[in-house]
Amino acid sequence: MIFGQHIWALAPVGRIGFRAGGIMAAADRFVITVHGKQTHGSTPWSGVDPIAVASQIVLGLNLIISCQTERTREAAVISVGRVRAGVRNNIIPELAELIGTIRTLDTAMQDKIHADIRRTAAHIAASQGATVTVEIDRGYPVTCTIPI
Repeated sequence: MIFGQHIWALAPVGRIGFRAGGIMAAADRFVITVHGKQTHGSTPWSGVDPIAVASQIVLGLNLIISCQTERTREAAVISVGRVRAGVRNNIIPELAELIGTIRTLDTAMQDKIHADIRRTAAHIAASQGATVTVEIDRGYPVTCTIPI
């Protein structure tokens, strides 16, 4: 038999917690790069604004969890932790980058959410005349109990 331990600050002192199945979520990293068309801020119609597209993608990612994921089965989270774009206040840049994390407690749900992120980002970008590259790195797997 093997036992693993994780110190959890929210657990009461002197208590041991247990749960069947996933207990610590898988931690995946994603990078979504939105490719637009740089232009001067005074003529936005002559370019494709990747910042506006990236903003819509962030909202779309939130809808994956709230409307497309069966959260009654297991919990899941998509968080954007970094947005990077632009070099000047009066230039619409060519690129915008979203970096974030995906947390899931089920590998089937993890695969589905990865596919949903790729589809959502690509379709939102295409609707505005932009393109995206989506990189998803599987990090730590779900920590779970296995019945003996």
